[in-house]
Amino acid sequence: MTSEGTEILSKKDLEDVLSTSIGGFGVWNEETSGTSVQVESFKVTSLVKPGDNYASKIMAVDVTLAENHRRLSLVAKLVPQSEALKQMLNSSTIFEKEISFYSLILPRLDEIQRERRLPTRELVDIFPTYYGSRSPGDGTFVLLIENLKPLGYKMANRVSGLDLDHLTLVVSQMARFHALGVAVKIQKPLIFRNMVKETIPPPSPQEVG
Repeated sequence: MTSEGTEILSKKDLEDVLSTSIGGFGVWNEETSGTSVQVESFKVTSLVKPGDNYASKIMAVDVTLAENHRRLSLVAKLVPQSEALKQMLNSSTIFEKEISFYSLILPRLDEIQRERRLPTRELVDIFPTYYGSRSPGDGTFVLLIENLKPLGYKMANRVSGLDLDHLTLVVSQMARFHALGVAVKIQKPLIFRNMVKETIPPPSPQEVG
């Protein structure tokens, strides 16, 4: 059950965070949100090499749920433990924005696409599955998302970068994603304004000062 990350990510942490989203059944939805999740066992290991992450501590979390022994391969993004790094990167603001994106913006964008009955090949579906998050007042943020490594994805070499095929794919998908945001702003301005209000946190004292 234990490994290098359990001092900052416990069994109770996982159960609490997973219970806010999947309810033990699958991807987030209103019916299952809040259903209690019980973790049978888990293992936490480093996901990336030192230096490949900057603004967060990134861990691989392999979880087995008590119900049906279901296994989840997750990524946990955690706030850096260094206080100096937290202040330099303004970690609270970064995590609030990312958690808001996964928990609030993406579900609405998916809903809008379904309303338009877009063909499957035209859907903007480029993000890992969201499995829950925690945004406490003490700044101990946790974000759980799908680990894409078992599906064959891997980190590109940050020195040599991407080849032309992958670069073309990334740019085209980013363009489609941003176009979706523009479409929401034009076609559903009220929803767009509410999304902005809900997902942009107030400025921190450092930003104000």
